[in-house]
Amino acid sequence: MNETSQRNQADVATLVGWSLAFGVVSLATITGNSIAIAVLTRKRLLRRRTSYFLLSLAVADLTVGMFSVPAFIYQIVSFWQDGFVSKSTLLSIVKALDVFCGLGSTFTLTIIALERVYAICFPLRHRTSTRMLYNLSVSFVWILATLLSSLYFFHEYDLIQHKIFFWFLILTFFTSMFVMLLAYLAIWLKAREMKAYFREASLESSYACSEKTLRRFTSLCEHTSKERSRRAIENDRKLAMTVFIVTTVFILTWLPFHIVNLIVFLKCKVFPCSAQPSYQAIYLCKLLHYANSFLNPVIYSLRLQDFRYTLTKIIYHKR
Repeated sequence: MNETSQRNQADVATLVGWSLAFGVVSLATITGNSIAIAVLTRKRLLRRRTSYFLLSLAVADLTVGMFSVPAFIYQIVSFWQDGFVSKSTLLSIVKALDVFCGLGSTFTLTIIALERVYAICFPLRHRTSTRMLYNLSVSFVWILATLLSSLYFFHEYDLIQHKIFFWFLILTFFTSMFVMLLAYLAIWLKAREMKAYFREASLESSYACSEKTLRRFTSLCEHTSKERSRRAIENDRKLAMTVFIVTTVFILTWLPFHIVNLIVFLKCKVFPCSAQPSYQAIYLCKLLHYANSFLNPVIYSLRLQDFRYTLTKIIYHKR
């Protein structure tokens, strides 16, 4: 009786600990992304068209903190009390919303990576791109996420097999991750090429100025133009690096969750039964997965100067 009581107390302590951890993540996610949305909707940030995508990502992360994490806390408590998670229409809607937000985040990061490739590899075409194109891109991301997340209800009500829905989510994640990695590889190769070009152009310009004094003014103008191009490319490079960090954090925090999903799904077919992950491991991967949603505003504040400047103005009520 004593051992049973101690075990129950330990179980309650574990339940409270995990619920508290997920609750802190939820609160941090809501707070951080509310601040990010307030900053990204200011005119100073909206001049940079990539901010439309960052804003879209912040909205997705905010809904994770508001709906997905609380729903998962409910599932933890429900499973602890009854040994299973009771089904309800509301819970099904929230789970579908979780899938929707996950797909929205994944597709948004993918399109950001592709946009950065476009900006760095085709700078002239990128500068003439309209805001309408960005608005349509964001709309397309969420329409696609809506259509695909609706498959959850087909799975929930046994209209499609569980394995079809499962492999669909896994392939969507890994395909998007592969596209992101290819995009950043292309950016890295282009950045190396442009760095070499400007180094050669700088040497040629210096030699021309020392050899022909009469053409000094022309050389100076050309040098100034090149410096402006260099600064523009450097700004694009810094933004690409920031988005690359956001994408890397996304992959590192989501990958364990999908790996555990694969292990649990395959069960004893591939892995030995003793290799099945514990609930503690599953909860840890899920916590890491949700933690990604509050890390993005932290990265923005550390990496984006305009974000920090606007945030400071909001804090001190400056106009």
